[in-house]
Amino acid sequence: MAKHELGIFIKDEAAVAEIPGIAEQQFALLLLRHPHLDAWYEPREFSHTNDEKLEGTRPDFLIRNNKTGAEIFVEITTSSQNGTTDPKGKQRRVMQSVGHARYVVLYREHLEKIQRTHPVDFFDARRMRR
Repeated sequence: MAKHELGIFIKDEAAVAEIPGIAEQQFALLLLRHPHLDAWYEPREFSHTNDEKLEGTRPDFLIRNNKTGAEIFVEITTSSQNGTTDPKGKQRRVMQSVGHARYVVLYREHLEKIQRTHPVDFFDARRMRR
């Protein structure tokens, strides 16, 4: 599977099988059910300097709404947001420095809520193989 200039273009299940994580694969399958959305896996890298230390992140997804043109970067984690330390704190800092990009982290509790209303399994599904 060739990478699109924005990462892996999620156009079918063969593209989804290129994604290494189970939760990310399940999210991509969910996105395929919405034809008005285009999505890319690991679309680009963002970086900034924090206290003279270079930090970077590559969000899991870029989702573009073909009807409105709106774009959002999405990070998936099966970790919980436990209130003391943010498992995606570095990613949040980097994306806040970008300014123009809409960015959201979907934590375990968000995935559980999605899972209750959609036929996806973020935690126990088998990994799709090429």
